[in-house]
Amino acid sequence: MKTKKGILMTLLMLCFLTVGIQLPVYAEQALTARQIMQKADEDNRTDDSSYLLTMEIRRGDSTRVRKMQMWMKSDDQGNDRSLIRFTHPADVKGTGFLTIEYSDRDDDQWLYLPALKKVRRIASSKKGGSFMGSDLSYADMSAGDIDDYSYKLTGSEVIDGNDCYVIEETPETEEISKVEGYGKKITWVRKDIFSTVQVKYFDKHSNYLKVMKFSDFKELEEAGVWIATHVVMTDEQKDGNETVINYDEIEVNTGISDDYFTQRYLAK
Repeated sequence: MKTKKGILMTLLMLCFLTVGIQLPVYAEQALTARQIMQKADEDNRTDDSSYLLTMEIRRGDSTRVRKMQMWMKSDDQGNDRSLIRFTHPADVKGTGFLTIEYSDRDDDQWLYLPALKKVRRIASSKKGGSFMGSDLSYADMSAGDIDDYSYKLTGSEVIDGNDCYVIEETPETEEISKVEGYGKKITWVRKDIFSTVQVKYFDKHSNYLKVMKFSDFKELEEAGVWIATHVVMTDEQKDGNETVINYDEIEVNTGISDDYFTQRYLAK
């Protein structure tokens, strides 16, 4: 069974995955780059989680504000699942986005467009495209498998007063690079709470594409996890383009139904 690696996402996707796992015991001085990335994923998992989010898509002097709800959970087979439902403004209200990250095969993503009353599967060839007009791609909305990348610990650096590991990630195959749209990532992980604070993305020619920054960390004591409540993705190729995501409300371990993570519920 493959192990998921939590960066984003994700958001988003990327920091707040959702299954409680018995953690391996690491001696800090002996940590490899791969162990750091695995621990960053495992240390911040809960049984399930739900969020109220505000997304701001900034284009120069123009800002579009979108509200959404997000639910996350893993099943008994270790498949990570997330559902996003847009609630504001009117032109995107009801739009839904479902992701299932399988432990043993390629992930699935579906988008529901209420105007068309259709559920559309996101093809692998389209995962590098923009998610709902933001600076996040569909690929950014999945954490991905830890086995998809090789890892190299390149040093330490202080970010916002916090000592961090600096890790270079390289796709294991050309296909992975093609689907995600990246030739390399550099990730900064806090040494004290093992949370990702920054990710830089590069294309296959090592051109700097964009950077995602995580801040305003909040400890959820009842679950024993840390969550970044402010996320910014900046497109370094397009001056002034950035997407800001704020976590307005957070709930964990509430017993979210498995029914949420189906195409039927997506289109409901």
